[in-house]
Amino acid sequence: MIPKLALVLVVLVLAFGTERMAQSLVTILTNCLLFLAIIIGIYFGCPPSLTASLGCFAIFLNSLFYSGGINEKTISAFYSVLIVMGITAALSWVFIWYGNLQGFMVRQYVNISAAEGYTDHIRVNMLWLTIAVVLITMLGTAIDTSVTIASSMYEVRRHSPDLSEADLRRSGISVGKDIVSSSMHTLFFIFFAEYMTLFIYFAEFSQFSEAVNSKEVVQQIVIIAVAGIASALVIPVTSSISAHRFAKLKPEDFIEANVTNK
Repeated sequence: MIPKLALVLVVLVLAFGTERMAQSLVTILTNCLLFLAIIIGIYFGCPPSLTASLGCFAIFLNSLFYSGGINEKTISAFYSVLIVMGITAALSWVFIWYGNLQGFMVRQYVNISAAEGYTDHIRVNMLWLTIAVVLITMLGTAIDTSVTIASSMYEVRRHSPDLSEADLRRSGISVGKDIVSSSMHTLFFIFFAEYMTLFIYFAEFSQFSEAVNSKEVVQQIVIIAVAGIASALVIPVTSSISAHRFAKLKPEDFIEANVTNK
C-alpha cells in the first residue's frame, strides 16, 4: 500500500508540479533517510543526545538550503532558526524533566512487557529522545515562518532601499503576525488528528479529570505548546537578524543576486 501511495505522489508531483515541488520531494526523501539514520544510530549504541542533535541539525540544513539555496534569505533564516532551536531545547528540557514526561506512555507500557515478547530495558536516554521529538516537531513550522519573513523583508528592502533597519524590523514583525496563526493552526490540527482515537478512548473509559492529567495528553500538549512557542519566537528573531543583514545591502547586491538566481 505505501509504495503505491508513494508512486502516486511522485507521479502527480512530476506531472503537475514545478521544479521547486520536485526539489521538495527529494528533500522529504532525504529527511526520511536522516530519520532512519537517527534511529539506527541510537539502536547501535550511539549517544542519544548527540545522535538526535546531529540528526535534527542535518534535517534542518537539508530542509532549508536544498530547496531554498544559499542566499541572504536562507542564511538569515538559518541563524534565526538555530537560535530558536537552542531556546526550544532548553524549554523542552525544563518541562519534560520536571514534568517527568519522558519515556513510554502508560497505556503504551501495558503492551511493552516480557509477556508480550518485549523488554523495557532499551538503554536509551528517553529525556533527550523526547527533546528531539520536540525539535523535529517545531522545525517545519519554524523554517517555513522564518523563510517567509526573511523573503518578504528582502523584497521590501529591494523595492524600498531607503528604509531604516528599524522600519525593516517592523515590516518583518507585521508579516509574522499575519502568518503565525496558520502555523498555530497547523500544530493544532496535527495534535488532534494524531490523537483523535486516544480522545475517543478517554471519553469511553475515563473521567475528564483523569484524561487531562494523563501522561499521554500532557506530554503531547507540552510538545505542541513548546513548538508553538518556537513558531512565535522565530518572528522577532528573524525580523531582527534579517533587518540587521538586509540594511547593509546595496542596490548592486540585489542585481548580483538576481543574476545568480537566473
